[in-house]
Amino acid sequence: MDLETNVIVESIHVEFIEYKFTSDSNVQEPNLKVMTPSSTLSEKRKNLEVIGSSEPRRSQRVRKEKHIDKDFISIDLIVFLVEGDRNTILKKTLMILNIKDDPKTFGQAMSSRDVVFWKEVVNDEMDSILSNNTWIPVDLPSDSKPIGCKWVFKRKYNTDGSIQTFKARLVAKGFTQKEGVDYFDSYSPVARITSIRVLFALASIYKLYVYQMDGKMTFLNGDLKEEVYMEQPEGFILPGNEEKVCKFVKSLYGLKQAPKQWHEKFDKAILLNGFHHNGADKCMYSKFTKDSGVIICLYIDDMLIFNTNIIGIVETKRYLTSIFKMKDLGEVDTILGIKVKKHSNDYAFN
Repeated sequence: MDLETNVIVESIHVEFIEYKFTSDSNVQEPNLKVMTPSSTLSEKRKNLEVIGSSEPRRSQRVRKEKHIDKDFISIDLIVFLVEGDRNTILKKTLMILNIKDDPKTFGQAMSSRDVVFWKEVVNDEMDSILSNNTWIPVDLPSDSKPIGCKWVFKRKYNTDGSIQTFKARLVAKGFTQKEGVDYFDSYSPVARITSIRVLFALASIYKLYVYQMDGKMTFLNGDLKEEVYMEQPEGFILPGNEEKVCKFVKSLYGLKQAPKQWHEKFDKAILLNGFHHNGADKCMYSKFTKDSGVIICLYIDDMLIFNTNIIGIVETKRYLTSIFKMKDLGEVDTILGIKVKKHSNDYAFN
């Protein structure tokens, strides 16, 4: 549209000057044909007649060879969005580009550039399993079949993209277990999210102390009742005893009954200390004396401890650590994706 005359300009043959800019003095203005409404209609009729003819219409556009600058290189990029000044962005970019996929197999971990770190965490995992007497090496009975196992490797990263820690875990292939033979029950009760919210409301009203603990190697604590055999883990096959298998004494990650066995052991230990089940939620335990009252809320291996005084908190944590390997997380900060903040002894969460 010509803004001065308010006339629409139409053209059939248009030449796009793709490699020139409007600021270039060598660029010539294209010759545009101004068409009045009457001429526009006649031109459209002629175009229809041309389209309907048997002779195919060919473009009159002059083809030009494309010239790409020699400094132009086409590469595939992964784009990351980062915030901050130049130095911060460059630092984060280097961290991000350093991120690699975690090893999928034991062989990949042992042949990667981070093999020193993977060996360290693998040895730590095996030390924990063996010190816990998780299995004993035996000859496989003729009427039994062992299940397999695999190593799972994972890098944990900080928010800035740097590596926080390396983790390795031996996992049994529980999906090959046969129900009624290798296991019977596989359920494990957990605390209701509504129970946790109610406890936080009570903590805010009565100014309770709320601390958090995390169970370490929780599924290694359960005592196994069934006879389950597993192949020796890769990288730790006993020399001269390659035909032996691992007979489980305690549960291991990946076993169908591992969550249930852990909960049963925790439940028995906590009840022996004078705690009682809550009538509405079997994963809430309470113990009240004339001096204080304490409530423990269990969600698999995450525990919340509510108490009217700090002395009761310390005593409860001391008892738990005497039975299980626990990690003290201090005053509650985050639980099950719920962010908890304390303001003047009042708790707020979202």
